[in-house]
Amino acid sequence: MTKKAPITSTTIRALLYALCFCLLNVGARLMAADWPQWGGTSGKNMASEEKGLPDLFTPGEKDVQTGTIKMDTTKNVLWARKACVKTFSTPVVAGGKVFLCGYGKNKGGMIACMDERTGRLLWQWQDAKEQSPSNLKVKPESFGICSTPLVDGNRLYVVDFDCEALCLDVNGEPDAAGGRKARVLWTCNMKQVFKTKPADTYCGSCMIDGEILYVPTSNGAMGGKLSSPNAPNVVALDKNTGRVLATDAAPIAKHLLKGQWSSISLGKVADRNLIFYGGGDGRCYAFESLTMAPEERVELKCAWSYDCIPADYTALGGESFWGR
Repeated sequence: MTKKAPITSTTIRALLYALCFCLLNVGARLMAADWPQWGGTSGKNMASEEKGLPDLFTPGEKDVQTGTIKMDTTKNVLWARKACVKTFSTPVVAGGKVFLCGYGKNKGGMIACMDERTGRLLWQWQDAKEQSPSNLKVKPESFGICSTPLVDGNRLYVVDFDCEALCLDVNGEPDAAGGRKARVLWTCNMKQVFKTKPADTYCGSCMIDGEILYVPTSNGAMGGKLSSPNAPNVVALDKNTGRVLATDAAPIAKHLLKGQWSSISLGKVADRNLIFYGGGDGRCYAFESLTMAPEERVELKCAWSYDCIPADYTALGGESFWGR
């Protein structure tokens, strides 16, 4: 049996270094197709229909004097820009713009909007929230915004490190200096509404079906303790206003292993749309998508769930370890 190479700290640093720069290949065809969300589409299958793409690119060497990239050492790279201090998110491309979330200079979450062809910074958003208590070992804001944003038309949706769903105008708005600044259209702080708490940080990405925005709460066990056992795992919002429309009631908290960092995807089965979510209990859940926005908050109906942890693997840890 072939052993997989271990993931070392050097490998992790290299990956984070690469992610701190938005690298785009040259070519008109590449500019033609958007990648507006995590996984490309609501199905989150990571597949692109583009053809004729380069089979590789070389990110190039860092110029330690300027903090930029030596472009003459790159291959198939149009431009490079350091958009944030660090990022655990991935960039999305829509409408001639590139959006990337990360950890900003103000020691919190940030969103950068850049021109797709030139890399020029168009606008930037940075949070203004208070920092976590000093006695907290793992501070959510230290990760920045881990969620990959979703662009739908002229709006951008993302969940920040404080479990706040944000909706921003992709074009921003004019600022006093003649440039542009971020324009927030609405917010929904799910931590305040549902008392959610993550294991480490919030990081799942959103999904849209029609007029409904589905967001994960990343509710988990901080420090091995589940503080909010009754908090929902998936929340449906009106994408235009941020109003809470529905929440799930999946019993994930009963068998939660630690955290929930899954994103939400959409699939059509027979004549109905199903919302898929990988729970922190090792089960895959399918919820029936809302066909319209209800006037009062409702419960998302669970169509089915499946235990993805093999029985023989579960047995290795024992009942107490897996919470079974």
